[in-house]
Amino acid sequence: MRTRKPLIGTGVGWAMALILCFSPAWAGSALIEDLGAARMDWQTRTLTASGQADTPQPEMDIAQDASQIQTRQAKLRARKALWQGLLRVRVDGDQTVKDVLQSRPERSEELRELVQTSSIQDIAPEPPTGSSRQTSSDRTKEIPAYRARFSLSGRGAALCIPSQLWYEETDLAAPPENRSQDAASRTFTSLIVDARGLGGKPALVCRLFDRQGKLVYGPSLVSRQIGEDQGMVVYKSSMHQARADSRAGKYPLEVRARSRHAHSRTDFVVQAKDILPRFSENWEVFRQGRIIIVLQQEGGEQVVEYPLD
Repeated sequence: MRTRKPLIGTGVGWAMALILCFSPAWAGSALIEDLGAARMDWQTRTLTASGQADTPQPEMDIAQDASQIQTRQAKLRARKALWQGLLRVRVDGDQTVKDVLQSRPERSEELRELVQTSSIQDIAPEPPTGSSRQTSSDRTKEIPAYRARFSLSGRGAALCIPSQLWYEETDLAAPPENRSQDAASRTFTSLIVDARGLGGKPALVCRLFDRQGKLVYGPSLVSRQIGEDQGMVVYKSSMHQARADSRAGKYPLEVRARSRHAHSRTDFVVQAKDILPRFSENWEVFRQGRIIIVLQQEGGEQVVEYPLD
């Protein structure tokens, strides 16, 4: 029996090490989205894609010019994968970037140029199939691999989001007539919307509606510059992350999303009475896009912070 205790202790130690090692990746997995050959990090609004050159033929001379050809091939493939992933990025519940470019083809060329000049870095290539190690001589024949990175902020976001959305005419929810509240109850630095468990998805444009279908928050209520540069909302995968975000400030107002908006996975329904009486005196929170949406990976943990009603 005594000989088993160290084994059990060792097993627990390894288990804890694995949990500590992988928990950061799990925590953000709800907001890391695979878009074919590219990946979108919705917390930073950054798209990345990798590309690797072909394995050289045995008779191929590993000369400087050959190396340059391989490097160029790897970079081209990385940026091609980046472009293909960008086309699949959700703009809102109805459109992807591909849909926007089809209706505004003049933007396509400029957006392609931004992708072709995007940040790119040399990365460690994948080891050859069936080989776990490389000898020192093999290292001189490494196959070039590169990762391209594209930020959906600033000009990149402006080309992906239809400009008319920032000025769209919508039916706005009106604040309740009875707004008799003390000054402290109206002081909020941000809005945190708990939308976990609803199957929602992140997008460049997010809207909040009340139960009558009137708009509580949307692109026309946020500064266009802030919406493009910083994003009209920021996404987090836990309430703890949302409260710790710099946009939250000291006094965030936390509300529960009641459901997804009809026929949309990116827009949500909230109770207007939870928000509007307080924000009628502080519209700068909307104007500055200090809105945090908490999403959850499908099949993730049960939401237990508070009930729906």
